[in-house]
Amino acid sequence: MKKALALGMALAGAWLWAQDAANGFSMHPSEPVAGDVVVIVVDLPGMDPTRISFKEPELEGPAGYLASSIGPRSGGGSRLEFRFQTSGPGTVTVRELRVAAGSQAVVVGPWSFVVGQKEGALLPRPGEWLAPRSVYRFQPFAVSARGTGGEALRAERLAAEGVLFEPASDGLSWLVLATATGQVRLPALELDGETGKVAVAGTTVQVKAIPPRSAANRAVGRWSLRLSLLSGERRVQLGSVVPVQASAVGSGSVGVASPPIVRVTGPDGGAVAFDHAGGVFGAARVLGDTFEGERSIRGSFKAERPGRYLVSVEPYAWFDPVNGKEHLATVPDLVVDVYRPETAAVELDTSTLELAEKLATLSGTGGRPAARDLRAAADALLGGEPAVALHRASKAERAPFPPAGAAVLADAAARSLGFSDRLRDVLPAPGPLFAAALALAAPAAALFAFRKTRRRGAGGAVLSLVALALACAVLGGAAVVERRQDMLVSFGAPVRSVPDAAAASGFIASPGLQGRVLRDAGDWVFADFGSGRSGWVLAADVGRY
Repeated sequence: MKKALALGMALAGAWLWAQDAANGFSMHPSEPVAGDVVVIVVDLPGMDPTRISFKEPELEGPAGYLASSIGPRSGGGSRLEFRFQTSGPGTVTVRELRVAAGSQAVVVGPWSFVVGQKEGALLPRPGEWLAPRSVYRFQPFAVSARGTGGEALRAERLAAEGVLFEPASDGLSWLVLATATGQVRLPALELDGETGKVAVAGTTVQVKAIPPRSAANRAVGRWSLRLSLLSGERRVQLGSVVPVQASAVGSGSVGVASPPIVRVTGPDGGAVAFDHAGGVFGAARVLGDTFEGERSIRGSFKAERPGRYLVSVEPYAWFDPVNGKEHLATVPDLVVDVYRPETAAVELDTSTLELAEKLATLSGTGGRPAARDLRAAADALLGGEPAVALHRASKAERAPFPPAGAAVLADAAARSLGFSDRLRDVLPAPGPLFAAALALAAPAAALFAFRKTRRRGAGGAVLSLVALALACAVLGGAAVVERRQDMLVSFGAPVRSVPDAAAASGFIASPGLQGRVLRDAGDWVFADFGSGRSGWVLAADVGRY
């Protein structure tokens, strides 16, 4: 025992900086027995205690680390104390101890001390861990403690850094899973056997690396993928929210594996935002010496355009510890068809129907732009496209000289879309107002000239005509200013908070919903739809006028 103590002190002496003979090392008690608290004291003369740091020592043998402390040393310098609790007789080896002072770092180890048997106590019988010599990272494996006669020993709790322990179904063994490569250290324990205490020697299990893609998924064992639409509907209406669930199902590292990644591709081939519901779910059950279950996620996407959507899961890499190979799990894509709801047949009163039919039968495409818009509105209204009819009729209505029937067709289209009150200008068209101003100004000028030549009183009539002409001109100017504010009609446009097709939409502007254009940004338009609703829409999804 004295030789072992001398060896420990000699090795500890090598740890002292620059072999400084003034440094001191001591152990109390000098001859510890099972159950003692052993204190290792290291004196560091000339070292500022505020600059010293150290790492928890690594132990082998019948002892456990309790705590460390550092403080000033009498006469200057620092004093470090390390405390260990001995659990049985044997040799305790401190495999590594790191101490740093500023930029200096010293690694000491191994060094040992011997723990004796407490007087009058019975020596525990030796035992061992039953465990594999090596495993793969994230591979579950079973361990159990056994006595020399093979008796099963119950360990109440196990814990180690970077290692997950789960009690097995038999209540005696444990399922272990290492989250990092290197070594898993199963500690030395003193357990109760059938005929007394059993000292189970500590052991290590080597943990081997797995391929990077499997390591990223933390998937070891055997895995497959599942993909489903929670609603079960593969044909949905435009504007619907489509719920999706994706699962990685298998046996192995179920409790720590990552869920699969879902991708949604829109009708135009671009990515569609997939909103995760939050969190990962799925049960993990003990099955023999491994786990089984699933790792699942749920989310949804908005069907904001008509057409074919593709819901897919990225190939899922997993590692098979039996054959030492990496595999890829795949699952067929799901196709979701999104359709635009059919617009109810437009019911027109007799006079509107006659007007629309008359306008639609006008030949040629010549004439004023407003007249062409009105004919297009009539065609769309009769053809069951009321949103297009509302756009073209409203555009014709905002012309300087609106053609007759524009307001009638616009009102009929709005009613067929469920809008009893459509967005329209407050002031009448500017063209007739300016024409009225000119028509009033001409007789006013004639009366004024007549009054000058004939010297007869017509001043009151002249002033009245001039006032009316000015009023019409002012109203005409105000009408021109009002029509500078562009408006639009939605054809079923997704409204987004930013001008980006990948951004989630706040709502779908239903066909026929009108708004005021506030800003342009390339292919995007920022509009106010009223009732506190506003956002960005693609110019191709609306009719602007």
